[in-house]
Amino acid sequence: MKYEDRRDAGIKLSNEIPTTWAPHVVYGIASGGAVVGVQVAFSLRLRLEIAYISKLPIPWNPEVAFGAIASDGEVILDEGQYRQIGLSYMEVQKIARTRLNEIKRKEQNSSINSEPLNVKNKTVILVDDGLATGYTCYGAVLWLRRKGAEKVFLASPVAHRLAVDLLTPTVDDMKILLTSNNKVFSISVYYRDFPQLSDRDIRDALTENRNFLRTINL
Repeated sequence: MKYEDRRDAGIKLSNEIPTTWAPHVVYGIASGGAVVGVQVAFSLRLRLEIAYISKLPIPWNPEVAFGAIASDGEVILDEGQYRQIGLSYMEVQKIARTRLNEIKRKEQNSSINSEPLNVKNKTVILVDDGLATGYTCYGAVLWLRRKGAEKVFLASPVAHRLAVDLLTPTVDDMKILLTSNNKVFSISVYYRDFPQLSDRDIRDALTENRNFLRTINL
């Protein structure tokens, strides 16, 4: 199966969300998760929020992560990967600072100046456009737990099996439409149209969501 684009994937994903989850809010991981997540939020008539998380990429292989960093500065490392690649503490700190600056820039540029929802004791659906290593999502789950979310459910159109294995113990349940065991895995392969997204794409998704909620008086 191929999705036409992220919105198509979001519509298909929203049709498979279990009714038993009963979430209070949808969080999309910036950037792709915002465009997929807004469709899930439309379907569930819920507010969309954004999780600003970045993977920590191996310098000579940026598609592979050795950890993640959240917008609050918390760093999560894949200890096995970190030791194997042989990066020094200073190198890790430099990569983390660079990624945190990018997160803060993205957060500032895509904001629509609405008060963030307090997720303490709330049930959250976390959405991304695909899970390769799973470490960006892993960082987002831990970030939501630190914010006090009572339950975190995960939903994605596609994921690699290793990412599913990593994330299963961290969430209350998950819905993945397509799972791959391929040694070489790329999320973009599962989309006919998979453009790079801008800060404006995130802002547009948030604006669409807020306008929709106003029309249904939520």
